[in-house]
Amino acid sequence: MGVVIPTVVALICAAALAVFISPFPLLPAVVLVLWAFVLIGPVWLAFTVAQLVLYRWDRRVLVAPVMVVVTAALLAFQVPFHLGWWAMRGTMTAHAQECVNSHERQWIGVYSVERISGSAGSCHFRLTGGFLDTVGIAYLPGEAPRQGFTGREGVRGYEPLGDGWYRYREVF
Repeated sequence: MGVVIPTVVALICAAALAVFISPFPLLPAVVLVLWAFVLIGPVWLAFTVAQLVLYRWDRRVLVAPVMVVVTAALLAFQVPFHLGWWAMRGTMTAHAQECVNSHERQWIGVYSVERISGSAGSCHFRLTGGFLDTVGIAYLPGEAPRQGFTGREGVRGYEPLGDGWYRYREVF
């Protein structure tokens, strides 16, 4: 128990952090990670009770819950997304300044892009993700889009990321 459960929990926590690098994580991946946590919890609890009843107290039983709490805190403060965006901002800016319109799915760094639209200097990247909405990232330097429904490409809900970048959702 001292090695297997913490190793499995560490892998699940790493998967959770990787899923949330995207500005809009894929729902099946989120559900899969949540189910992994739900399934490993009772296993950890059973082994912990057995450890306490049959043997003696061992502080290694706290390793798994501590990893889960740290992961939950990182996710609550969107640390994976902010680290991913910090690493990707330069690459995305280079693509946005060229803004070659495309309807082909492609990977730009860690982001799966379904469509690129706009012109040089102002660009929308539709990303794979979201649940019921189409989601993406927009590069709009020198512009400050209104919050809420804007009418531009059916976009609503621009959220500033800094340096002219915004997260957005499209209305169908």
